[in-house]
Amino acid sequence: MRDYSVRGLSAGELERARRELAASLALSRSGALSAVTAGQLGAVEAELAARKDESPTGILFCGCGYGTDNPVRFDAHLGNNSDHEPYDQP
Repeated sequence: MRDYSVRGLSAGELERARRELAASLALSRSGALSAVTAGQLGAVEAELAARKDESPTGILFCGCGYGTDNPVRFDAHLGNNSDHEPYDQP
């Protein structure tokens, strides 16, 4: 089975891909297509889990003091504030 690289996707893109792949898998008939979709879904879920593990508290912080446990909202915050940077927790 092919490895799927999803590291370049934002958290929002990963969440959307996860929802779309899960829906596609639920609607598909058994066969090769569902195996490919399951592999892609596994890659997306593994990346989401790895990113969650990067934040020891499960909360993502911005240098401005904003914090959230929702990676989609955090990406939106950074996107709306181009001068902001993620705060690396010690």
